[in-house]
Amino acid sequence: QVAGDLRLARQRAVTLKKRFRLCVSSCAVALPPGGYSVEREEGVLGSNNWVNEVGVANRVPPDVIITASAMPIFTLMGTAAAGTVTVSNLLGVFEVAVAQSGRVQVCDGVCP
Repeated sequence: QVAGDLRLARQRAVTLKKRFRLCVSSCAVALPPGGYSVEREEGVLGSNNWVNEVGVANRVPPDVIITASAMPIFTLMGTAAAGTVTVSNLLGVFEVAVAQSGRVQVCDGVCP
């Protein structure tokens, strides 16, 4: 789900010519435990005025924990400020890595 939302955020960034990000803390909307927000930058480029397009956070099952080493932000060209989102529960740990090229990769454990 997280990887799909990141890929969609990249597509929306290119289509709308706005920066998009996946946020796990200090977001534009209140987050439930383990939740995250996919947000669009409003105003001039670099204003860091982020809004959630649907007005609510994305929910995950209650046993899932989401953290981010750096917040992935997609540019108007589909490239990204690279970041890694870690999703874990009792079954294991998965990394969703966003490269500077904008590529989203899911890895069981840690991405190489």
